[in-house]
Amino acid sequence: SPFGYDDALRPGRSQARGRALAPGSGPPGPRAPGFGPLASKPPQPKGEPFRSLEAIVNIIEQGNARCVIERRPGARWGNLTAIADYGELVGYRNRADGDRWDVILAGLPPLSLDIGIEYPISALQGVVLIKGGNHKLVVALEGFPPEPALVGPQVTAFVREYVRTHPNSRLSRVRYLSFDALGGGGEGPGDAGSISALLEGATGGTGMPGPLADDVALESL
Repeated sequence: SPFGYDDALRPGRSQARGRALAPGSGPPGPRAPGFGPLASKPPQPKGEPFRSLEAIVNIIEQGNARCVIERRPGARWGNLTAIADYGELVGYRNRADGDRWDVILAGLPPLSLDIGIEYPISALQGVVLIKGGNHKLVVALEGFPPEPALVGPQVTAFVREYVRTHPNSRLSRVRYLSFDALGGGGEGPGDAGSISALLEGATGGTGMPGPLADDVALESL
């Protein structure tokens, strides 16, 4: 499989709804509307394993994933987090950039979550597929049900702003794959096998997404 389906899965998750980070794994900084030094990206644990996209999908679908919210410095990230809260998956790294897998909290008002807190993920709503592999996971959190009317517009705005502020990205190399068609819809897990098949179909078995045209509505992708 191009996504490494047989990657090892993480054992059971913490049941805590919002757990402070362990000492040394990144400061549980203040809730920060700004983007100064206190809001910078926490250190990346070097010992965390790399996992493929398909393995990450299965980990989330099995209920074994948590994320932490970031407030990265700089105007570029300030513009993105003004659209939707942004963070990273705890415990797993993406080989495309060597950092933890990125998550987007679409469906919630921006800046509505605290930084430095680990939130259990309840569902995967979709994936922003980016050529090169630096994909973004659109997730829902336990206790924070997403507003369906916000998800599409926030993802659309995020993708366009991401492409605008990342010179090496082009809209033709990005696609949003929604899992609503599998019955997840941000409210519960879909069928992991069907999701794996959908991922492979969307990338043609190459790991690269099809185009997201300027005038295409997200729900039609």
